[in-house]
Amino acid sequence: MIGMVSEPKVSMAILDRITDWQVSAADYFVRIGVDVARISDDYGAQNDLLVSPTLWRAMVKPRLARLVARYKSAGIPVVLHSCGNLTRIMDDLVDMDFAALNIQSSANDLPAMKKRYGRRLCIWGGLSTQTTLATGTPEEVHRAVRQAMAELGSDGRLILEPDQVVRIPEANLIAFSQAAQESKRLFRSTHPPFLE
Repeated sequence: MIGMVSEPKVSMAILDRITDWQVSAADYFVRIGVDVARISDDYGAQNDLLVSPTLWRAMVKPRLARLVARYKSAGIPVVLHSCGNLTRIMDDLVDMDFAALNIQSSANDLPAMKKRYGRRLCIWGGLSTQTTLATGTPEEVHRAVRQAMAELGSDGRLILEPDQVVRIPEANLIAFSQAAQESKRLFRSTHPPFLE
């Protein structure tokens, strides 16, 4: 990250080489017929981006767009995973038209994002591993699932799951599964078009 500021030409050359490799890998995945592409790259820390939005837009965004375009030109939907607070680049990410964004629940205001972007934003996750699944009680997990479904899933654009994969107590995994099934039954009765 320091090099992105102190030696931008070298950093861009390195990022170009990485992107070239990723695009060649995408070519392979397109040839073998993958159904969905997933890109994982953490852009944020708990409270903000790891670099300024200006620097991200200059160095990361064009290369990310190139990779996304490769998949989309083949008709393959793309999902992006990124940890951290992405608020200051959400306009950019939503405009890239990802099929879904798997972003950290505890670092972002997901209900506010859903309100702002509406059906342009499909969240893959929605349940905080950090603040709920890893450390909460089964009752708190049940409550969080119901809340996520109500705040993020009423338009049918939520793929409910933990936002990160870390060690989770078994009782909380069971509570997550039970609450998700209960919420699915509830939403099927109140929002049938989204679950068919």
